[in-house]
Amino acid sequence: MRYEDNISKVPAITIGNTSADELQILLRTQKVTAKLNSNCRMKGEKLSHSVIGEITGKKTTASL
Repeated sequence: MRYEDNISKVPAITIGNTSADELQILLRTQKVTAKLNSNCRMKGEKLSHSVIGEITGKKTTASL
């Protein structure tokens, strides 16, 4: 992620596809409570082959 110098950095986490699929199935039939522990920190930039993207949208009543 890229940030402007004056913007606070926000750590992000993710779960894998298989876990996400299992969670989606559980959420259809029951209430799910999860505990998430994370010790992430910003360590600078590093070459990665992960694909991360953000699609921004806009709300307009004309397009509905």
